[in-house]
Amino acid sequence: MNHEQGKSCSWETIGESSVGNLFSRRKLITRRLKVPSGWLVFHVERSSGSMSDVGSLTFLPDPNHEWRATS
Repeated sequence: MNHEQGKSCSWETIGESSVGNLFSRRKLITRRLKVPSGWLVFHVERSSGSMSDVGSLTFLPDPNHEWRATS
């Protein structure tokens, strides 16, 4: 197995918003990471007063990395 040392990845934030009211706020964050043949897309929901976050991770096929994220 070949491990490349010193390599790092950089997630790009492509969406961030807050929803809710005075008593319950949620922060929604979407990030992407360029990988071979496409993107990894990570979405997380952080709730105020909660001890845990809810998130999802998916692969978006895009061999030429043509997806232009806009806010």
